[in-house]
Amino acid sequence: MPPMKKLILFTILQLFVLTNLSAQQTNDLRGVRYYYSTPTIGNFTSLPENLYRGYRPYYIFEKGDQYIIGGGQFVGNWRAGVVSIDKWNDTISWDWTTQYNQFSRIHSMIDLPGDQFIAAYSGYFGLGFGQLGCATNTVVINIDGSSTEQMLPEGRFEEITQFTKVSPTLNSYNNRNNSGTQDPPMPVVDLIDNDGNYVYSKNLPYAPTFNNLPVSWARAIASFKYYDAIVTFGDQFRMLTEPVPNMAISYSFCPALWVWGTDDIFYSRELYENYPNYSSDLSINYHYEAIVKVVANQNEYVIATNGVAEQTPGSNNYVVKNFLTCLDTNLQIKNMREVRSNTSLKMRWFVTDLVWDTVHNQLLVTGIMQRFTNIYHDTLVSEINFIARCYANGMPIYYKYFYYDTEFEDTDLHLAICENGDLLFTGEGYNANGVHFFTYRTDPDGYHPDGQYVGIQEVLVSPTEIGIFPNPSDGLFEISSMSDEKITITILDEQGKLTMSSELSNPSDNSTLDLRNQPPGVYFAHISQGELKWVKKLVVR
Repeated sequence: MPPMKKLILFTILQLFVLTNLSAQQTNDLRGVRYYYSTPTIGNFTSLPENLYRGYRPYYIFEKGDQYIIGGGQFVGNWRAGVVSIDKWNDTISWDWTTQYNQFSRIHSMIDLPGDQFIAAYSGYFGLGFGQLGCATNTVVINIDGSSTEQMLPEGRFEEITQFTKVSPTLNSYNNRNNSGTQDPPMPVVDLIDNDGNYVYSKNLPYAPTFNNLPVSWARAIASFKYYDAIVTFGDQFRMLTEPVPNMAISYSFCPALWVWGTDDIFYSRELYENYPNYSSDLSINYHYEAIVKVVANQNEYVIATNGVAEQTPGSNNYVVKNFLTCLDTNLQIKNMREVRSNTSLKMRWFVTDLVWDTVHNQLLVTGIMQRFTNIYHDTLVSEINFIARCYANGMPIYYKYFYYDTEFEDTDLHLAICENGDLLFTGEGYNANGVHFFTYRTDPDGYHPDGQYVGIQEVLVSPTEIGIFPNPSDGLFEISSMSDEKITITILDEQGKLTMSSELSNPSDNSTLDLRNQPPGVYFAHISQGELKWVKKLVVR
């Protein structure tokens, strides 16, 4: 069975795109923002050994006439950087990299009033990997690209954590103390003013664990103002309740929270403590559940996590689970939902970003959907990026898939909401010319017709719509439905001749349509699910 080519966002021909810029309205900022490679950030080459060398974006936001993208350049190790894209003509306005070339990336930034924004990051500075010398840096950047960078607290190892605002004048850089003088590492929050100056640090203790299980180390992920205090969310790497048979893994990530003030730790706990739908003990069949992103709206919070669970205790059969966990104003769990439109054990779903659309009180989630040949995930068949729009309680409204053929494995999509409600994405990929990163702007529902003309396919799945993709394909199609109701499919060729009929009794579990034994051409799928009916045009290459 020939595997589908791996899938990410990608432009077909840059020349085609550039010649079609004139066709866009000058006041239309939507559409594909194409690919970029910069003269100073990234080593863009098509040599296989340099495949992953280049600029990887992790954060994006709109500021005036520019898209500001934070990330890291990979040249043997990661080096923090920022790129500015002129959103009117799709050119690079300026780029910036840290003067310290030692394992550092920018995972989030804070937009300041006026023409400035600020970022913080940490890594090894001046010494080799594994040696002392890790520290936090801040950089205040002006809209013209000029900047002021300074080194602040020592002992901060680079982590994928958030840089968040806790007051109009204070920002929190969340991390762990890894100076080597403190064993084991503890979560720490560094408070930084809007000029990038260090104010003070808050060292957090380990939160109480289920049955007082020992903690190996812990880290802070994100901090927010919580009434007259601050709440910090993080992970504790602590022992499982029982050893897993035949497995070397005995420790697991466990999300936790701390509520604190300048002089006090008011309380702390494991996030899922006493939550009946998800055992806080991370019992025998769970290996880890790690926080990806935390978002806040007033004094309510939503936490996105990715985790690996063992499908059968004592086996090597794993499934990847992700959750949106919604907390009320008392920091108690209101509900917890997986982000997936398919429950098949052949699928793995990863969340890459989470944004709270406070205007509509809805959540936007980006991620990657992977399909394998079997439940043991031996051979990867396809990878597709998705965005899910959900209610504030995590209930999905729709899923939108972005895909097309490329040789790259996957891309971590990161997301922002523009001032007019448009969605702004960033990610990376490569083609025959080497590694590139991109931006892609759509309407609030994740759609723009220009995407079809540059090779990006967008497929919607909602309570009243099913998705079939990729299309065209080599004959193997995914069918995605938000309903478990039976699906009946009849396939006709262009002459109206019956080609096949199929019934999916559990479309959330068995969701493939196989036309690989049919000759290339156009086919029409007549589909019914309950009272809903559709006719989909399918192309077999």
